[in-house]
Amino acid sequence: MPFHEKNLRPPRLPARRLSVSGTLKEYRQILLTGLVVILFSELYFNFALQDFRISLSVAVFPVLLMTLTRESNPFLTGLFTSAMVAVFRFGLGLLQGQGMVEAFTRNIYGALFYTWYGLFFILLVQKKSVVPTVRIMVTILLCDFGANLVEVGFETGLRYDSQKYTFYILLLLVACFRTLCAGTLLALYWSYFSLLSQAGHEERYQKLFLMKTGLKTEIYFMRRSSEQIEGIVRNAYRLYEELSGMEIPPETQKLALQIACDVHDIKKDYIRITQGIESQIGESAEEGAMSFSSILRILRESTYRMKDVDEERIRLDFRCQQDFTTRHHYALMSILYNLVTNSVEAIQSAGGRGEVRIEEEKQGDKYLITVIDNGPGIPPELMRSVFKMGFSTKYDEKTGNMSRGMGLPGVKLSVEEQLEGSLMVSSEPGKRTAFYLEIPARKLESET
Repeated sequence: MPFHEKNLRPPRLPARRLSVSGTLKEYRQILLTGLVVILFSELYFNFALQDFRISLSVAVFPVLLMTLTRESNPFLTGLFTSAMVAVFRFGLGLLQGQGMVEAFTRNIYGALFYTWYGLFFILLVQKKSVVPTVRIMVTILLCDFGANLVEVGFETGLRYDSQKYTFYILLLLVACFRTLCAGTLLALYWSYFSLLSQAGHEERYQKLFLMKTGLKTEIYFMRRSSEQIEGIVRNAYRLYEELSGMEIPPETQKLALQIACDVHDIKKDYIRITQGIESQIGESAEEGAMSFSSILRILRESTYRMKDVDEERIRLDFRCQQDFTTRHHYALMSILYNLVTNSVEAIQSAGGRGEVRIEEEKQGDKYLITVIDNGPGIPPELMRSVFKMGFSTKYDEKTGNMSRGMGLPGVKLSVEEQLEGSLMVSSEPGKRTAFYLEIPARKLESET
């Protein structure tokens, strides 16, 4: 068989039996199975015995058992399918001028084929969700050949010796051919399912990666704030000590001490929150490395997905001239994601059509990364303020609030303190804005 057991094993899902009073959804699936079988059952040729059909529906039926009606009982599926096929062929026989008895007797045994098939299937396969591929192929072959033998027995009154042995050999060859067809269809289905599953995992990974990137950035600033808070505590306590030696009301002295104690409690809360986030995202664990090209790929797909960007209106052009592997991928992703997001929002505010480009190259012992957009640009009078804490030109029309202005100042701090680099900006109003990052190669490149 040309099917690899490990790669084409059906996805593991919880298997369960369909009771006689099964759900409406399951019965709709069985009904659809019967309709598909009826459609393909008309693609047939007669074989040796009168009214003994060889049809493609037998190759389709096991595929439907393993996919569409996977959670249903194979015997009930076969029973319902047989009833539907029998009614269809009976009605078709009447339309062709056959009598009721003739139409019934000529079609009932062929229709019951699917009942025997479902019975053999449930005896050979107990759990469809965990059965190996090789066993599925053998089961399909045995069900096909076995159900045909039962049908031959009814057609001949159990006189199996009325047919030559070559008839049964041909019947087995037909079963092998239909098993090969069914196996091919199942292989295509499982391969497609695996591709969809892989795409879903990739999307979830990107979202988790960006979430972790954001959390790590917040942890960095919380740690930095904790250091500043510690300085405030020291200054407040020093103020208390100095006030203690002065002729100042005790209430004022106690106020300085109370401020020192309150700020110290805030610091402890910061540390507790930081440690809680670290324990969830594995901050202290050994972090893996990631190539810059992978960072750009995730950044591209995440920007289009999370910012709801129309690819036809805003083009992302990311160019990686010299790839490298870094363990600082969270910091680098956070920096680039903020810059690209700012560029996209600037373009959207000016009409929603433009381009954001990232260019990367290595010059000497530094990596130069440029983020350029052809948006509205930054007015000259605001250029000196873009990296100041609290500065913002973003206005929320729904709430009436200005942005808190932490984006670019935070990016600059990350570049300087985490990556030991520098960040500069240039802009031509109405034409373009460019951010220039210079980061030491020794800081980015990871030892492998």
